[in-house]
Amino acid sequence: MKRAVNAVSAVGDAERFWGVNLHLDVVAIEDNPGDARLIREALEEDGRVKVRVAWNGTEGLALLEEGPPPDLILLDINLPGVGGLEIVTRIRANPELKDVPIVMFTSSQLLEDVRDAETRGADMFVVKPFDVLEYLSVLRRIRRRLVDGSDS
Repeated sequence: MKRAVNAVSAVGDAERFWGVNLHLDVVAIEDNPGDARLIREALEEDGRVKVRVAWNGTEGLALLEEGPPPDLILLDINLPGVGGLEIVTRIRANPELKDVPIVMFTSSQLLEDVRDAETRGADMFVVKPFDVLEYLSVLRRIRRRLVDGSDS
């Protein structure tokens, strides 16, 4: 996730120099409202990350194509409309989006999905935990990696 780490240092430098509050932008493509709420809760908790949610694959692609590239894409596999794996393929084929880190954040544990996501260009594959506290913990680790560049 080198691009995200570089974005973080640029954000920190700009905040110190200009005295403005800049946010890192995350697009979450997630069809489950409960999961979307937890994603927002964990990533936006200190105000440094702004999460935009798309509720299906078609909406997600439109959201990604309408504005500047986000700093990170959290993507479910099983989505209405265009599926998550197809979205990875389209993102990697888009010159404006091809370098954006993609984290597959899904309930799928199929080895075939992991391999397919990797082959298509996903940067990380994370299986959503069933326990809410562990779920939030995993998302907070992703947030720390995005904001601080660390895994601890």
